[in-house]
Amino acid sequence: MTHHTSKVSVLACASLALTLLFSAGVLQAQSFKTIDVPGASATLPRAINKAKIVAGYYQDSAGANHGFALVKGQFKLFDVPNSSGTILYGINDKNQAVGEYVDNLAVGHGFIYRGGSITTIDYPNAVLTIASGINNASQIVGEYTDTNGLYHGFLLKSGQYTTYDVPNSVLTYIGGINSKGDIVGTFGDASGGYRGYSLIGNVFTQIDFPGSDVVQTVARQINDSGDIIGWALLSSGEYRGYLLKNNVFHDIAIPNATGTVSNGLNNADLI
Repeated sequence: MTHHTSKVSVLACASLALTLLFSAGVLQAQSFKTIDVPGASATLPRAINKAKIVAGYYQDSAGANHGFALVKGQFKLFDVPNSSGTILYGINDKNQAVGEYVDNLAVGHGFIYRGGSITTIDYPNAVLTIASGINNASQIVGEYTDTNGLYHGFLLKSGQYTTYDVPNSVLTYIGGINSKGDIVGTFGDASGGYRGYSLIGNVFTQIDFPGSDVVQTVARQINDSGDIIGWALLSSGEYRGYLLKNNVFHDIAIPNATGTVSNGLNNADLI
């Protein structure tokens, strides 16, 4: 996983998975359905809620990013007004969505969309803010960069910001938060590697996809049962999705694909 300190390039990063996995009973059988925004050069789902609304973003032929929601088979396209790029990263069961947009000065901001209105989220004195997840209590998580270009995780709860840094890490990202307030994300270590983590209560637990050929592990989302979704990068260059359920890793691999990236799940383990 490549992370950039540039305000513009962060928004331009694209995952490789262009498909949605419907899996009723993930551990027994996997059923895949591909989705593509009409006319898009790439479609990138990022989150799914109880109503099976999928939120994400797509790239147009010019490479610009735009948000979308897939609602009962219909695409609802979304752009923050006057922005040069919009990404939806998270959605809760209240249909509140969070993400990132870039303004006309190439500055990145987080935002929340609720009740038809958009509110900008800017961590105080940050250079860049990204809102990556939201739970059913409308608590928002994400990351920001400081004036030195370093990434830190944050929680926005009742109007108050709390900073999170994984101990001994050089940078911290937060991917998601469940209704209990449990958090998952990814941190960078001193060797330049990326590892997943969970934060349950005040306890950080490292998440490493098993295998000697694993180069990076990313944790994206956690549901109310504590199931965690994410992906790993292998030394071969292959991306491998996973579901971590009851402390057991389960592979998610789309048949005949060169790689699979798993980004979001709901409380029914729909991915």
